[in-house]
Amino acid sequence: MLLPGEEVAMTMVEALVAHPLRVLVVDDEAVLRRLVRSLLERDGHRVQTASSGDEALLLFASARAIGEPFDV
Repeated sequence: MLLPGEEVAMTMVEALVAHPLRVLVVDDEAVLRRLVRSLLERDGHRVQTASSGDEALLLFASARAIGEPFDV
């Protein structure tokens, strides 16, 4: 038996798993970047990481330039 809202949450999770996202994770803590990357990749998402805002902006621009922008 599901609690109210759990069915909707499961549907959203199932949709994300069915349609993997291209994700850019930005954090100055290496441990957090690795953890988030691992969790997202386990669910089938394509992940790139950046350790700073400057690095993230370069990755973001490069991804758009080659026609593979980040979804998140």
